[in-house]
Amino acid sequence: YAWNRSSQDFIDPRLDQDAEAGELSFQGLVDLSARDSLAADIVFGVTSYSNPDTLLDERDRDQKTIVLNSRYAHVFSPFFAAGLSGGVNSFHQIYISSEQSANNGRNDTYILTPFARWRPFHKLLINQSFDIQANYITFDFDRKMLGTQNRIFRRATTHTEFNLIFSRKLTWRQTFTYRYEDYGQLLWHDGWQQAVSWDRR
Repeated sequence: YAWNRSSQDFIDPRLDQDAEAGELSFQGLVDLSARDSLAADIVFGVTSYSNPDTLLDERDRDQKTIVLNSRYAHVFSPFFAAGLSGGVNSFHQIYISSEQSANNGRNDTYILTPFARWRPFHKLLINQSFDIQANYITFDFDRKMLGTQNRIFRRATTHTEFNLIFSRKLTWRQTFTYRYEDYGQLLWHDGWQQAVSWDRR
């Protein structure tokens, strides 16, 4: 468990800010068998931001944080191992002032990564991974079909790395990466729907 408190002073008193944060974290690593391992860590946190002047409370807010990461790996043989890792980062911000409540919102990121490690023969090592990531920025009271502030960013990346080992001191490494990204609005119509603004490869 961790707790801290800090203050920031600016020329403009309206921007002065006190912050008080508490965080509870857990970590674990277990060997499920001689060939299987599982690791995970999780963090729960709450941070409160407030102006020292109680009459200037329009920027006062609380932020809840949840961070979860896990990784599972299985060794099939001395020549091949594979696994899956994933994570969730979730931030929810709530303004105390009713006038600012339209800014209440979430920033959630989800990551999933299958991976593999090959050694076809002693001198060659191949690492492969496929990463899928999605970031959602949503506002609690925004359920518009047009002109919304809700956004989504998605990315898919495949990564292949070849290591040719000539000796202890000499290794040739070649990496190939392909990435696809898109970005757009999140529209509410009996559930979230995406309107892509752009994509790139």
